[in-house]
Amino acid sequence: MRTLAVFLFIAMKVLNIHAVTTQDVSLAMKSVVISTAVLRGGSLVWPVLEFEEASFEQEGTGSSFSLHAEGADIGLMREAFLLTDPPEARPMGFFEMLLQGVTSLFPDYFMIRDYVERQYLMPGDIVLSGTMAAQRRGDVPFRYEGSGTFEVGGTRVSESFLLDFSFMIPLEGSSVGSIIPLRVIADGEDYIEEARRIFRVNLN
Repeated sequence: MRTLAVFLFIAMKVLNIHAVTTQDVSLAMKSVVISTAVLRGGSLVWPVLEFEEASFEQEGTGSSFSLHAEGADIGLMREAFLLTDPPEARPMGFFEMLLQGVTSLFPDYFMIRDYVERQYLMPGDIVLSGTMAAQRRGDVPFRYEGSGTFEVGGTRVSESFLLDFSFMIPLEGSSVGSIIPLRVIADGEDYIEEARRIFRVNLN
């Protein structure tokens, strides 16, 4: 019996060594957001900044969007975006701004650039392969609902792991524009509480 207990203890220690850390999950979640921002921002410059390893597609009216990545080095993409000249600023009318705010998660290039500049992510840090997609819902509350699955690797994580998640983005109310994680699983383990801390979700 004692031998069995020792064996189980050692097995648990080995499993814990290979468990995904909360820091890995945090960085992976933030990297998905950074990649979306870079790809969306890249579509607003001329010529359009494109990446062979990643793409962002948005339906014309903004009712849906998707992100696809295959071995995408997010830090390298961030660097390329920041080296690209910004578009020429132009004035917009009230209704144009209103429509753009409703149909786009990232309505303004300069807001995107400011966000990306403040993220500490270097080439090689995080590499993503996978897909994320979201659909706008017209029932109450008005929102985006989506999900994604990514293989996460790179020098900033202890080892590669599979990240699976779902989320919503309210388009009305006090939390408008906020990312609210609904499910976050990394290699089969639940990290929803960590995700809520990352995105400052308070359910109280």
